[in-house]
Amino acid sequence: MDMEDNVEYARRTLRKEPEENREGICPYYMRDRGHGVIYCECARFHFPDKKSRREIVYTYCAHPSGYKLCAIKQAMDHYYERKYSQIESKSTGEAASGKI
Repeated sequence: MDMEDNVEYARRTLRKEPEENREGICPYYMRDRGHGVIYCECARFHFPDKKSRREIVYTYCAHPSGYKLCAIKQAMDHYYERKYSQIESKSTGEAASGKI
């Protein structure tokens, strides 16, 4: 191969970037190792077998509307509501006192 040959090779991404707003999948669901373990933003779940893991994933994590019923998702939603309301109240409090 000559040095003059300008060959471009496709770049391989090392990790998949998280998709924004994946329809029908819990926003806190991170990955499924497939070995009886699933990960979400605040928990790691170990299951006794693949069938029980599959039941949870397809009932909650990857269900078009079922993920909204998950207690973990609801707890994380409330956590972020509290977190962002605290941030917002701090920023508005500083603006009202003239510290900006």
